[in-house]
Amino acid sequence: MCGTERQWMWVLCCGMALMVAAAGCDSRQGSSESAEEQAEAAATEAPTENETEVAAPEPAEAVNEGAQEQPEVTPQEAEAVEPVGAVNEVVPPGPDADPFLTEEDFVMRWRVLGPFTFDAADFGGGDQPASADELFVEDEAGLTGGEAAPDGTYWHEATFEGNVQAGQVDLDALYDGINHAAAYAVAYLYCPQPIENATLWVGSDDYIKVWINGELVHSYGVERRGSDWDQDEVSGVSMQEGYNRVVVKCVDVVGGWDFYFRLDDAEQNPYMIRPREPQPQEEESAAEEEMETDTEQASE
Repeated sequence: MCGTERQWMWVLCCGMALMVAAAGCDSRQGSSESAEEQAEAAATEAPTENETEVAAPEPAEAVNEGAQEQPEVTPQEAEAVEPVGAVNEVVPPGPDADPFLTEEDFVMRWRVLGPFTFDAADFGGGDQPASADELFVEDEAGLTGGEAAPDGTYWHEATFEGNVQAGQVDLDALYDGINHAAAYAVAYLYCPQPIENATLWVGSDDYIKVWINGELVHSYGVERRGSDWDQDEVSGVSMQEGYNRVVVKCVDVVGGWDFYFRLDDAEQNPYMIRPREPQPQEEESAAEEEMETDTEQASE
């Protein structure tokens, strides 16, 4: 081999050696970079000594934003009654109950609101039967006897006794014989025990409506009439133990103006009705409730 050829061979060998060295360097650098990236990733994912792993939260329940909140439904309860006035006690008939009616068999103690006057041409004129359905006060079924009297009317509490006919609640005498007028009468009946399946007897001159504990139990508004005992019979009447609130609306067109109200038990024996004064424990309870109300209002 000549000198020139040996030179070329030496150059070729050196070039190949350089290529091999360069390839090894690139491989080591790539491996180093890959190891560094893996270490950084692990450091990012792994918690430090001061950190604690937190479990991923569970998905929240779906909320229907368009749905309205439903009110809580509670069972129907008896009306809570606090007497304002005109308190009477219902006495069950005894074995020797008198079959003849006297004033003691009628509700005679009432708290009356009126008079609400109207014209002869109102409600179609004539007998004006539509006046029986007129709302002379906004919440007639809810009257308690303690509301402020509307202009031109007043509350009057009385025991209607000593009239020609026993049991007559004489509104004509109370309001000086006016015509075309209406009045509301409120009474509280205290029952020492619940009453079931009683019969209510009413009479009126002219039209009448009766509510017991806010429920309409009777209505008469057909044509004008003179009053008498037991003109209308209402069977299946119930009253709760304790106080029961009675509201009567009586409407007069012309002439007399009065009504009657009494109760029979299931055997058609009349209940005796007598005035009742508040008992000491009831007065204490009412005073405590009034103090609680005053305290709540003061705190507000």
